[in-house]
Amino acid sequence: MRLARLNRPPRLTAWARPTHFVRARVPPTSILLVEDNDDHARAIQIMIAAVSPLPCAVTRAASLGAMAELLRPELHTLILLDLHLPDGRGLPLLERVAALAPQVPIVVLTSLDDERLATDAVKAGAQDYLVKGSFDGKALVRAIRHALARHQLLADLEHARTREANRATHDDLTGLPNRVLFFDRLSHSIDRGARSCTRFAVVFIDLDGFKEVNDVCGHAAGDEILRRVANRLQNSVRANDTVARIGGDEFTILFEPIPDRRTAETLVRALAEKFLEPLVIDGYQHPISMSAGIAIYPEDGREPHVLVQTADTAMYVAKRASTIRPMLRTLTPIDTPVTPVTLGDRIG
Repeated sequence: MRLARLNRPPRLTAWARPTHFVRARVPPTSILLVEDNDDHARAIQIMIAAVSPLPCAVTRAASLGAMAELLRPELHTLILLDLHLPDGRGLPLLERVAALAPQVPIVVLTSLDDERLATDAVKAGAQDYLVKGSFDGKALVRAIRHALARHQLLADLEHARTREANRATHDDLTGLPNRVLFFDRLSHSIDRGARSCTRFAVVFIDLDGFKEVNDVCGHAAGDEILRRVANRLQNSVRANDTVARIGGDEFTILFEPIPDRRTAETLVRALAEKFLEPLVIDGYQHPISMSAGIAIYPEDGREPHVLVQTADTAMYVAKRASTIRPMLRTLTPIDTPVTPVTLGDRIG
C-alpha cells in the first residue's frame, strides 16, 4: 500500500473511465471495510474512490464487533478484511467473519507476505489475499471486481449442482419425489421399521380417466391434471408421509408410521374422496378418479420391490372393480358412490 502517494491528486486512466454500458449492467458495489488502522482505512477509501469506474459505497468498521453490528448481508456486496484486529487475528478471524456472512465474498488485507497464509485464507473462504504496501488503487479495484465475479460464478455453480441434484431425485412436471427418491425413502423406512418394530403402508395409485383427457384435450391439459393431482395428494397427507410420481399417471405414497391396516385404509379412503370433485381446467371439468392398492410392512413384504409390487397388484384389482376403492386381498370397498362427470362438460 503506497501511503506516501496519498497527497497526489487522483488520476483516472482511460481504463477506469465509466461508460453508460457498464453502468447499465453492473450494480453498485457496497463494501464493508474492516480495518482498525485509520491511515490504512483512509488510504483504501481514497484508492477506491479514485479508480473505481462504478458507484461504490465504503462503510468502515474498526473491529470484528463493530463489523457484526454494521453487517447487512443483503446490502453489502464485499468485505475487505484486515487480518489483524483488536478482537481477532489470522485465520480464526477470517473463519468467524465467513460464518457471519457466508453469502458475501471476502478479500483479505494483511501486512504478512506469506504464501502459506494466503493459500490457507483462500481455503477458509477468502476470494483474494492482498499484502499491504504491494498494491495501488487499480490493483485493489481489480481484485474487488475479480472477487465479485468469482463469488458469483461459485454461487451459479452451486445453484446448478443443486438444480441437477433435485432433477435426479424429483419429477420435473410435478416437483414430487421420483421413483429413485421414493425407493430410497422406502428402504430407510424398512430399516426403521425393523429396528423399532413399527408398521407403515405403501399405496400405489393409478388415475382413472386420465388417458381419455390426454387423448381428447391434449398433453397440455394432461400435464395440468397431473400437477393438480400431485397438489391434491400432497395437501392431503401428513407431514411425515411421502407422495411420489413414479411414471405416467402412477403415484405412490408412503404412510409412516401407521398402527394397523385399518388406519391405512382410512387414509386411502380420505384420499379417494378428494377425487369425487372433478378437476376444472380452462373452464371445463374432467372426470378423474383414482384406483389404489395398499401393502403393509411387514405383513405384506420386507423388501422395497415386494411392497411396491404388492400394492401395484392390489391397485389393479381395484381398477377392475370399476369403482374407487383401496383393496388388498379382502379390503372393504368404499361405500361412497362415484359421481359421473362427462368429459369436457362446460361449467356454467
